[in-house]
Amino acid sequence: MIALRHRCVLGLQRRIPSYRFFSGAVSHDLEFTIAPYVDVPALGFQKSDKFCMLTLKYPGFQGLPEEQRHAMYEQKRLRRAQFVGELFDFYDVNKSGYLCKDELQGVLKDIGLAFDDGSVQGMLQRKDKDGSGNISKTEFPEVVREAWGQIPTMVFSDKLGDLYPGQPPLDGDRVVMFLGRTSPAGWALRSVRNLCPYALRGCQILQNVCNNPEMNPEYMEEWMVDHHGGPVKDVEGVAAAAAEHPPTEAGGLMVRLDAVDPPGDGRSTIFVPLRGLSLKKKGGLLSFLGF
Repeated sequence: MIALRHRCVLGLQRRIPSYRFFSGAVSHDLEFTIAPYVDVPALGFQKSDKFCMLTLKYPGFQGLPEEQRHAMYEQKRLRRAQFVGELFDFYDVNKSGYLCKDELQGVLKDIGLAFDDGSVQGMLQRKDKDGSGNISKTEFPEVVREAWGQIPTMVFSDKLGDLYPGQPPLDGDRVVMFLGRTSPAGWALRSVRNLCPYALRGCQILQNVCNNPEMNPEYMEEWMVDHHGGPVKDVEGVAAAAAEHPPTEAGGLMVRLDAVDPPGDGRSTIFVPLRGLSLKKKGGLLSFLGF
């Protein structure tokens, strides 16, 4: 299991409109965990179909009834819909109602997908439903959905102990997701976006190149990013590295989260240290709380 807790906040420069960002403190109670791959035959995961469990504890969810949590996700969907329209209009420079290949390339870069020529052409082939060679405003939401994934209304529990016998139950309610072993490694980070009650533009895992007690990003290098153009690292390897190296020392890991539409008291970029705990026990029964 890897636990992430908020440590420091930095600003972010980007090409799309800056009015999407806000200022203020982010809660120190945010925690994200990644449980290593295990076999759970009762859930249909075994051998090559091993899986990873992702959980999120977010202070805004603690003690809220299900109806209020559902409303938070509905607000997130509305914010994304508004942002998608604004993003399209920003890149549709000549106001034609379509994004050409060059305009689409700029969009892919800013929303966290690979933006090389091959990736742009592949996106056109997948999303250009009318065969125009461009992306229309009605087709554009599918481009964003590929980058950010779906926004589910998640189920909350504290049943880590049910999945890993002998592991104490988690304190407080957490949302739970599962990730297949055959999924691209970047989906582990991409899933973080959908666990949060606000959208994230991108996620990265960074690694200290030296002892770094202040967790200065200048002394870190990229380990994993959440789009196809990033280095390929498996989640199990991330779990092992975080378990072996404290986040402040050489080899320690940290996550960078870039928010698209944080709440009014949030900042655009958060750096969160990873802490690892080895979990070698085999799994038991747990209700499947999938995507």
